[in-house]
Amino acid sequence: MILIRKGIAAIATSFIMTLINIAILGLEFSIFIAFYLVPFVILYGSFSSMLSDYMIKWVHPSFKLLLSGVIHILFGLFFLVYILIREHGYYDLENIVWNIIFMQTILCSLFFWMIDEVLKRKAVVIWFKEKLTRIGELRL
Repeated sequence: MILIRKGIAAIATSFIMTLINIAILGLEFSIFIAFYLVPFVILYGSFSSMLSDYMIKWVHPSFKLLLSGVIHILFGLFFLVYILIREHGYYDLENIVWNIIFMQTILCSLFFWMIDEVLKRKAVVIWFKEKLTRIGELRL
């Protein structure tokens, strides 16, 4: 069940980020970014989100939501800083902050976290099951 939830969160995050990129950057550049963004969100985002869930397993319930969000953002920043320093030689923090990849990483981390938290709610799961049952009952 957790892999399905993480997969849905990753696909939804990729879709939302692609729509935001289209609105801001235009269609051509957004599709180019999406080819790189989608696999990283699905693979790295899902893995780091599962690791985040494991890390906060023993935390008091009142701190879980906030700590989970912080860990998601830290994993996104870790990935960003590692890639930029290793591949592009950015050592100046000012260059990293203003880089477009920085905003992509932060937004992806936040959207992934928010969508995953919404999908954890039982009311949402029940709603999805009801809708899928209705779709399954449709016969031609």
